[in-house]
Amino acid sequence: ESIGFDFIELLFDINQNEHNPLVNINCMSDYMIEMSKTQLSNYSICADYFTKHPLISHNNKSIKNKLVDLIYKSKKVNASLIIIPLLNNSNCSNYDEFDNFLKMLKRLINIRMKSNFKICLEVSLDAKTILKALNVNQINVSICYDLGNATAFGFDIFEEIILLKDRISHIHVKDRKKSGGPNVPLGTGDVDFSSGFKALKKINYSGSFTLETALGSKPVESAKKNYLFTK
Repeated sequence: ESIGFDFIELLFDINQNEHNPLVNINCMSDYMIEMSKTQLSNYSICADYFTKHPLISHNNKSIKNKLVDLIYKSKKVNASLIIIPLLNNSNCSNYDEFDNFLKMLKRLINIRMKSNFKICLEVSLDAKTILKALNVNQINVSICYDLGNATAFGFDIFEEIILLKDRISHIHVKDRKKSGGPNVPLGTGDVDFSSGFKALKKINYSGSFTLETALGSKPVESAKKNYLFTK
């Protein structure tokens, strides 16, 4: 909060840490007490868990139940957004795979959504394919646009943001090298931040930003530096 951040993006990680309030509900009350001492909010949850355990994999009900449970816990911590990254084991590499995922998700969340709550997808496909699938399925989800990942995948972030426009409800700020390169400190990779933020201004983006940046050896100092770089 003292650096200037407004909210926390909680991580529902691949490794289910027992001290994480999203994993162990007994830790939630202590966490909420600590948060109440600040002006920060629990705005979003990034569900990295599903990058290793695909929701659409072999009709595995236990994995789908993880999402249902996470939606329940998001309400407990007053989070408004769950981001599902369709990356790694959950990657949708073409239209048909993304279309199948959306059909599954629509059935799963249709009766569990509240009006002020959103599911946000982080996808490795191009904007035209994303829009086609979203328009066909008419599902109430939005897009989390990751500037670093999009650059690493070889996309023109200016053009992609312009095409996706009001479908984007969340931005992940990170820097990466092209051709699938690593997550590197802001300003040392290949992301054209000037172009990306010009596109966001052009579409009148008024949503949120989360720093998904390289930690460095001194995370707090890195956070200050990254916050100022982004501002």
